[in-house]
Amino acid sequence: MNDQEHFSALVIGNEFGLIEKDEIIQLDDQKISKQDKPPFWLIELSTEGKSSEFVRTESDSVIRSVLERAYQKWKKEELSDAGFRKSLRSIWNIKGVHSDWYPTLAWAEDDLSLIEDGVFRREDHIDGICNELEKLIR
Repeated sequence: MNDQEHFSALVIGNEFGLIEKDEIIQLDDQKISKQDKPPFWLIELSTEGKSSEFVRTESDSVIRSVLERAYQKWKKEELSDAGFRKSLRSIWNIKGVHSDWYPTLAWAEDDLSLIEDGVFRREDHIDGICNELEKLIR
């Protein structure tokens, strides 16, 4: 992943509540310190947490990175089922309902909703959700 994609994933992750702005700035500062002439957007992102010149990309690799971050936080129970559902919905909204991502993300979101509503038992569905999402992440 290039710098633009890497920081796109972090910015989207911040929009989803998966990473704090301070952490993005810290990672940005580390990146800047390793470059002789960092691009203006990287410096602006470091000082302001956003940039007028930064163009966010939503490539598959960026979205896969965001999904993996959300998935890992959910697996570690740092993100609730409801928070994870929100992330899944946001990701499929970015990718679109006609994308290859949509069926798996919408299905996982629906299963989590049915678990939350008490229709499904969590222990009966979590492994299936994990298996399908891990296919998207890889």
